[in-house]
Amino acid sequence: MSHRSITRLILLVIISVISHVAWGLRSHTALTSVAHVVLHSPHHCWIVVSLHVAPHISTHVATHLASHVSTAHIPTHVASHISTHVASHISAHLLLAITLVSISITIILASTVVLLGISCREILVAITISTHHLISPSHPVSTLTTLVVTHVTTSTHWTTLVVVHLVLAALVLIWPSHGTHVFPRFSLFGFALYDKQQTISLVF
Repeated sequence: MSHRSITRLILLVIISVISHVAWGLRSHTALTSVAHVVLHSPHHCWIVVSLHVAPHISTHVATHLASHVSTAHIPTHVASHISTHVASHISAHLLLAITLVSISITIILASTVVLLGISCREILVAITISTHHLISPSHPVSTLTTLVVTHVTTSTHWTTLVVVHLVLAALVLIWPSHGTHVFPRFSLFGFALYDKQQTISLVF
């Protein structure tokens, strides 16, 4: 394998693993939220970050400030006002910062994909499978995906999950598309349609 092929494979593995972690954990952390934003298109970044990060941190900041201000012999209503005011500013700046970081990561990822020659099909397949979105009800691999993923996610170690995802991704990538069959439909980024020339049309 060439260095280019190895790099492409590594990137696909990273994307698959990150998307699985982000989708599975969904914890209120900046890292997960950024990954969630990157994988679900930057159009949703304000909603995702505001729901997952800013209020969570803002609440902690307000509580922390209130406890410190109250020990300085300042009236309760003043302490509450100060802590809420500062926390709201921190939340707003944090929201903007994470949004910019999310968009930057999206741009870098997209640029890397283009430079390495990785097709949108490969990216969408890796992400779709790792987040347990079925490729297409009419695709032969879908049934296998459903059975294997359901079994593995409930009884197997995470390393096996990665292997299963990669195997399923490989099956989908090499599975032939016959005639004018539209292949496949994705639910994660809206949907993508392929014709027999493997041209792509994305609809958001």
